[in-house]
Amino acid sequence: MELKQFLLSLITIYISARVMGEFAVRLGQPAVLGELVAGVLLGASVLGVVQEAEPLKLFGEIGVQAVTRSLSGLTARRSTAATGTGC
Repeated sequence: MELKQFLLSLITIYISARVMGEFAVRLGQPAVLGELVAGVLLGASVLGVVQEAEPLKLFGEIGVQAVTRSLSGLTARRSTAATGTGC
């Protein structure tokens, strides 16, 4: 994938996620729901606007790792607060 196409894909993903996130918030839903819908719509399964490429897969993996780590940290803090034990 050449640089121009890669940057165009990133811009398309970003703008679509922001627009759909804002739309979801206006409907009383979390922004992440709209962002996920945008990703599904743009992906190869539905519209195929953004083609799968190695750099995009890497960014996706980094995003999944970040979300997983932040959620596990949130769970650990809640369980610590609930039991009253600390580090």
